[in-house]
Amino acid sequence: MKIKTLLVCFLAVATISLTSCKKENYAEKFVGNYVATATPNLTISAPEAGSEAIEAETMEGLAFSISQVGDSQDVNLSFPIPEINWEDLEITEEDLAAMGIVIPEAFLLSGTCDETGLHLNAYNFDQTFSLPLEGINLDITLGLTLGGATIAEPVNNVISWNTPVNATISISMPEMPEEMVETTTLSGGIQFNATKQ
Repeated sequence: MKIKTLLVCFLAVATISLTSCKKENYAEKFVGNYVATATPNLTISAPEAGSEAIEAETMEGLAFSISQVGDSQDVNLSFPIPEINWEDLEITEEDLAAMGIVIPEAFLLSGTCDETGLHLNAYNFDQTFSLPLEGINLDITLGLTLGGATIAEPVNNVISWNTPVNATISISMPEMPEEMVETTTLSGGIQFNATKQ
């Protein structure tokens, strides 16, 4: 009888311990649809022109969503690319595709959540394409890095963070008698303030 009572007590304690140790889901605190403002604070630098701050306006109404990856603490941030009026640009999607430029439907970032917030992973984008211009081919290489950032837990459904930005644009003209290469860099950050809808 004592062994049976002892076994029941042991099972009760084990059950309480297992249910009280349920892992907190930090990711679900961030999941949802957001509307943000994005304020660039960027500097452009070129070898011959020096450095100059870019006067950029705050972008309003930037919609994005945060979704959880399975049952993990990982999340994806998806920023839909706005529709482009190709007639205004006097170029078509087919023209861009012929140059090797593909515009995605959404801009995707990833991150991991824990007790200190959402930790965005750095994002790297590198692309090289050729642009025919008045009989000369320009080879353009674009390298973009958005640095990682930590977003604190939402307060009153509001989150904010600053993403470091580094970009390099190199333009070369290989068909010229002496190959010319121009490199321009972009650095600084973008401040995001977003409200969950």
